[in-house]
Amino acid sequence: MIADGHRHLDKNGLFSVRETLLGPGEPRERFHRCLVEAKRFIDTTSVAGILELVFEGEENRRSVRGSVRDILHVGFIIPDVALTIADMSRASNEAGFCSGHATFPSAVIARELGELVGCPQIPTTIFTANAEEMHGRSRYVEVLIPIEEKKLVKRWIEEEVGTHIGLTLASPSAFTTVQDAFQAEGFRIPPFMHGKPITNFDKGVTVTYYEKCHGEGKVRIEVLLSLGGASR
Repeated sequence: MIADGHRHLDKNGLFSVRETLLGPGEPRERFHRCLVEAKRFIDTTSVAGILELVFEGEENRRSVRGSVRDILHVGFIIPDVALTIADMSRASNEAGFCSGHATFPSAVIARELGELVGCPQIPTTIFTANAEEMHGRSRYVEVLIPIEEKKLVKRWIEEEVGTHIGLTLASPSAFTTVQDAFQAEGFRIPPFMHGKPITNFDKGVTVTYYEKCHGEGKVRIEVLLSLGGASR
């Protein structure tokens, strides 16, 4: 973290709630602080700002900016603690994510976590919550809740497995343009995806992760393509 007032940032200026998740306090209190930090991050940054941090070439930045909607989200893993959906919804309301509370099974992170431990998948629930649109921008948070032994989940949190910043494609026709731009900037699709997107039919989206080493850590950008023209 770069400063106490910027706990939602990692050393490279990107999103992180690792220290909050692993810090002191009751589970609900830590969860609420994570949501506050997520809200602060997406309120104070933009797609253009993210690309300025992680892309070197202006042409690649311009290609991605012109291919995605003005939608930004962040996601992170939490332990499977004794928080009900009602608890998470109340904490989301308090943090400013006041609508769209929903849960559904993961198709992507479940597969990634499974590969890490040598099985097809780790059952994982995704909780989502939306913030009110600001200046026409849509913003939301994804909370990833794997059903797995606490010690292992703690290690994933320490390594920031699953932590990501998300963008949404404006059109299927933009997929190749965006992929070419990310790959030109040194991003690669994680091995567990076998070089291609994964569709989550419960959520109605196709997902591609792009990641690369950045500063002292790793950055992951999730690019979504909504099925059926949905906003997300």
